[in-house]
Amino acid sequence: MNETEFWNLIAASKRDSQGDSDRQLELLERALAGQPEAEILDFDRLLHEQMARSYTRELWAAAYIINGGCSDDGFDYFRAWLIAQGWKVFRKALKDPESLADVAESDAGLELLLYVASKAFETKTGEKFPRRERPRVELTGDEWSEDEEALQAKYPKLFAEFSGSDSVEKPEVARGGLAPVADLLQALLARNPSAVAPVEALYQQAVIAAMAETPQSLAKSAAMTAC
Repeated sequence: MNETEFWNLIAASKRDSQGDSDRQLELLERALAGQPEAEILDFDRLLHEQMARSYTRELWAAAYIINGGCSDDGFDYFRAWLIAQGWKVFRKALKDPESLADVAESDAGLELLLYVASKAFETKTGEKFPRRERPRVELTGDEWSEDEEALQAKYPKLFAEFSGSDSVEKPEVARGGLAPVADLLQALLARNPSAVAPVEALYQQAVIAAMAETPQSLAKSAAMTAC
């Protein structure tokens, strides 16, 4: 299997799954299980070559914005998801991570793509997938800061799509305030205090107080639950 054939398999599974990632994995596994053993091993090798190719700080910054944070493992799963989108999306993202603003969704990740070849191999042969030594891959690209202003300056389009939108749509949460919700619930509870048992009512009042997220309300909540 060469790289073109690898990407053709990805494209076919993406097309036939109609955007369902679980279905895409099933189709890939089935297609690989019908291939000779050497082709399955080649697919795994080519997959990890694309993983290494995309091991860049630029893409990590993009993943950090899209997923609201990104650990080492999370970045592996993000790149697997990126590969599953196909060659065109993958190539564009390598050149310009901001292009992902048009295709990505929050929590972008597809860990199970990393195990498709091993599952197909075991289905076909009934044997364990052979352990393979992989060369050490160095992270490339420029260092970046997790500071929101720095991320916004680096990738304004991604930031507006995945971070900035939260503060626009939910200003009360962005200000750290669930107080309006707490006030409403408190008012409803006061209107009909007999609707719940005394102990349950006390618990509900403690929860409502905590929702205001102020030092005074949290202290009040703690005092209630200590009773």
